[in-house]
Amino acid sequence: MALYQPFQNRDQRRWARKNNLRLLLFLTFCILAIISLTMMFSSIPMSSTSIVEGEVEDIPFNHSLPKVLPASAISKIGPQVAEAKIKVEKKNFRQIGGVLEKGDTLYSSLLDKNIKKSIIHTIIEHLKPIMPFDTVMPGDTFTLTLDSEENLHRFEYRTGLIETYIIERGMDGKFDSFRKKVELEKYWVALSGRMEDSLFKSIMAVSGDASLATKFADIFAWKIDFHNELKKGDKFRLVVEKYLLRGKFIQYGDILAAEYNGACGLHQAILFKDEFGRSDYYDLKGVSLRRAFLRAPLQFNYISSGYTYHRLHPILGCIRPHLGIDYAAPVGTPVWSVADGVVVSARYEGGNGNQVVIRHMNGYQTYYNHLSRFGEGIKSGARVKQKQVIGYVGTTGLSTGPHLDYRVKHYGQSIDPLKADFPTGQKLELASKRAFHRIAYDLLHFMYDNQKEKLVCKVLATDQKTLTK
Repeated sequence: MALYQPFQNRDQRRWARKNNLRLLLFLTFCILAIISLTMMFSSIPMSSTSIVEGEVEDIPFNHSLPKVLPASAISKIGPQVAEAKIKVEKKNFRQIGGVLEKGDTLYSSLLDKNIKKSIIHTIIEHLKPIMPFDTVMPGDTFTLTLDSEENLHRFEYRTGLIETYIIERGMDGKFDSFRKKVELEKYWVALSGRMEDSLFKSIMAVSGDASLATKFADIFAWKIDFHNELKKGDKFRLVVEKYLLRGKFIQYGDILAAEYNGACGLHQAILFKDEFGRSDYYDLKGVSLRRAFLRAPLQFNYISSGYTYHRLHPILGCIRPHLGIDYAAPVGTPVWSVADGVVVSARYEGGNGNQVVIRHMNGYQTYYNHLSRFGEGIKSGARVKQKQVIGYVGTTGLSTGPHLDYRVKHYGQSIDPLKADFPTGQKLELASKRAFHRIAYDLLHFMYDNQKEKLVCKVLATDQKTLTK
């Protein structure tokens, strides 16, 4: 039997040709793969370089890598070595910190740290647009970061607990300056107490913050004479905003609701912003507490003489009318205008001494007598605002001691300032009243509730030291 027999028919011959073609293609692919692998391995330089997880070991050149690697080097040793180079450079950064002492400026404090003047000028140039330098104070801290070549990389300046200003060098070598955003927790806090020695001491005792007493007095300045009408044992309540940073007290915000209940009656106030964006304090009927006239023109110790038609004059020794109120106060105590108006006269006027007369709306005119001197810019024709200082307590003219003789006339007729029915404040529009009553209900409910504080929301602290949502 023959060892080789040719295919007997056409189908067998066609099947053989196909198998031969498949075998040829497979052999060609294997040869090409072997050639590619050989060329790849032959292009790798034989050295002791070993790259593991981005670190460089036994590099056959100086370990102090150049600041910029040549393109050829990067292509040979790969991106991992470039990353390792960055890690090495970061280790060469150094930081310099400092604290401003009394009498220091930022410039002088940086000089004391032996910082180059060119770097100081760069810092100040980039801080100016974002930081008010008049707020710099002792206790402020700064941190300076320099690279291995002593170039400025980063500068951070912190004043207080919520103000941080940063300068950073970008990838392009240019500096970017900005204020760091700080998120605070905003709470409602309910405080209450009784009057003891003074409003200042009483509110300070429950809040630990003297500014709240001033704000509270300003709210009721048109309704209560806090220097004459307060009695020991009177009660007060308030709901105030409080801001914390990670649980640490930062500051109080606005007084949202206030109440005073005493010998002068019950007075309540709610802070509300109307449809025009104007914020003011209103009573529960929606009438603004901000009236045209203040109750008193100064902070005084006591009333030494009241409004009367029969008074024994302490100097002239005769009975004559005293159609005003004498407020006893130390020499130099500021005296302010009780309402907006125009100065009629500011001059020495015989027995009245140094006198300022101011004309107001609706036929009212006020008189301020026995002043030691006049306020800045106070002269005939000058326009004044409510609570603007127009003079200072003195004892000029017919006077036995330092005091202010304050008088009011309405269309030329003298009236008792303590009993005068001055114009009331503006009323809320009907469209705003529903929102006002809803806010008033929430605040008064919280004021009388046993819950002393509650978290309202998170807010961002701004560079103006005001707080905004």
